[in-house]
Amino acid sequence: MTYLKAEVVRWADDSFPGFVEIEFRQADDSTVRLVEKAPVLDCEDRLTYDAAYPVTLELGCDIAHIDTDRRVAAIELHWDMGVFDVPIDLLGDLPDA
Repeated sequence: MTYLKAEVVRWADDSFPGFVEIEFRQADDSTVRLVEKAPVLDCEDRLTYDAAYPVTLELGCDIAHIDTDRRVAAIELHWDMGVFDVPIDLLGDLPDA
């Protein structure tokens, strides 16, 4: 499965079941910040209120398109937060071209 390397930077909200803030870099060097339920991202209980942030995660994604000249991929995260253009070096387990 292809994944995006991202960082969970903080515990964002105590509302059940707990929310965390995720960050990753886009191809244009802007930073994407998303807030999601901790259990959606991690089933190993690494994302808790008192965890040592940042925590690096591998977020499952689908590749919509790869621009090999620019080394950029258009991806969609598995938990449906939209399409993002990210540098290929932030992706792991890429399918063979």
